[in-house]
Amino acid sequence: MKTDLLKNVAFIVLFMTAPAIYCLSQERIAITTGLGLPDLANLGVRMNIGQTQCGMHAGIVPFLKDENIWTVGGEFCYHFAGTSTFTDLHPWYGRLGAAYLQDETTRAIFKDVYLDIRCGRVLNIKYNAGFELDAGIVVNILHTSKSKETSAPSLFNFEFYVPVFPAFGARWFFRF
Repeated sequence: MKTDLLKNVAFIVLFMTAPAIYCLSQERIAITTGLGLPDLANLGVRMNIGQTQCGMHAGIVPFLKDENIWTVGGEFCYHFAGTSTFTDLHPWYGRLGAAYLQDETTRAIFKDVYLDIRCGRVLNIKYNAGFELDAGIVVNILHTSKSKETSAPSLFNFEFYVPVFPAFGARWFFRF
């Protein structure tokens, strides 16, 4: 009796999850690496579902001696126009992103949260690899700074803050 119940439950679970397994098999994972603002020199991962992509990235500014700048973020892309020889994914896309950036110098720590909106183009080189270029605007929605110095502020010590500026990115990707 117990084994019949387990067989029936297993059959029902398999029957109900088969469409989901099929849909998941249609998804593709992509690894990205690139340069951008506010993405910096970054490495990321994305999941393709139909004409949409969701992903995350982490980036740094390498080779700075007295400054440590890093970022983490996520993005949502919707591919909306054009055709490609190598893939069903439309080459033109819109991108919404959010990023947290921290800049630590010898004098202070700056923490920022950015939202960006961009439009871009995918240049497919093969069915599983290509290059992306995008541009748009980025808005700083949260900015904090904390001084590391305990002495009185200097006359020439000031903070440069711009709430809206251009966003851009160039990425190489490989789909699995």
